[in-house]
Amino acid sequence: MDKAPVSCFRRLFYQSFGFNPEGRLGGIFMCWNDSALNLNVIAASPRHIHALVKDVHTNIEYYATFVYVYPKKSVQDSLWEEFLFLNPEDKPWMLPGEFNNITCIQEKWGGNQSVNARMTKFVDFMNNVGLISLQALGVPFTWPNKYKDDLLIFERLDKVVANSYWFELHPSYILHNCPILGSNHSPVFIDTVGSQVSRRRKCFKFEAMWNLHPEFKQFVKRAWKCSEGLPPLDHFRGCLGTFTFLVKHWNRAVFGSIREKKDKILKEMNCVQKELTSFNYNANSLNNFNEKVHLEAQINERLAQVLKEEEVMWAQKTKSNSLKHGDKNTRFFQLCATIRRKQNEINKIRDGNGIWWYKGEALEQVFMQEFKMRFTNRSNPSQC
Repeated sequence: MDKAPVSCFRRLFYQSFGFNPEGRLGGIFMCWNDSALNLNVIAASPRHIHALVKDVHTNIEYYATFVYVYPKKSVQDSLWEEFLFLNPEDKPWMLPGEFNNITCIQEKWGGNQSVNARMTKFVDFMNNVGLISLQALGVPFTWPNKYKDDLLIFERLDKVVANSYWFELHPSYILHNCPILGSNHSPVFIDTVGSQVSRRRKCFKFEAMWNLHPEFKQFVKRAWKCSEGLPPLDHFRGCLGTFTFLVKHWNRAVFGSIREKKDKILKEMNCVQKELTSFNYNANSLNNFNEKVHLEAQINERLAQVLKEEEVMWAQKTKSNSLKHGDKNTRFFQLCATIRRKQNEINKIRDGNGIWWYKGEALEQVFMQEFKMRFTNRSNPSQC
């Protein structure tokens, strides 16, 4: 490994081991804190690191094979055979990493939905050694194709698989697929103890302005065809979760920000109108002038569409059921939304002892305690 990254990681984790990538492919790096884990590397290659892991505090031991699987099918076949010799048989075994494979059609959205030989061999390998793919919270997919060639594809290529002995050792595990940000892969976080602290997050809300996009209805139809063959309730839950995840990415990649689209269109309009006002009218330039006029008309149509989307957005935020206050009156809706947000905001609360509590988790605890006291105290019904 390069010295600079290793020294940087060792400041946090003290120990590290890994291999450099081959060109733009591969590369695997592992780091750990030896005050919490004893890790003994047994076998290693640019495609995997096989180690025995021991928790210093609990003395729990298990085998872990950190994996990077090359996308090429021919290379994958030899790797599955190599992993057969690493199988510790009746010992706990966990394999986290980038497998570049899916285990079922439900782990892919978009593109070719047929079962291929590469997926079949991967599933056969898992069945032969008794491995199970761990269910994950968070985003259902870990890799997007970044809307390449106007085709949106998501797959769950990064995962953690383990045998039954590992499941018995860590029954309360929590596996979380984090959001896909700078990389084209999602970071995968696993808590083997299951003591993950819950954090509040902004709930998903359907945006009415999406209905104005010409491709949205077709997008919904495609997203709602997932999890076919499951029981009705499981089918509904699967489709709802998949749609929620996909529409967030569609909103960023396709629909875009209202403010950014509006600013861009206004800049284009400004440039075109400047050219029109400074145009030299003559017979040779008449065609060019007509093209500019036609371009201005097209920009006006795009602007009208964005303004309509903006109007619907602010109308939804104010919970207005009709746009009866005038066309493109977004300032009114924005003001209503701001006022409503302020009215609903709770900045502080006073408990039963007269103590004031402010924003944060303490305020939430006061609410919960007061409700419990009021609705469980039967001796004084007048407090309810």
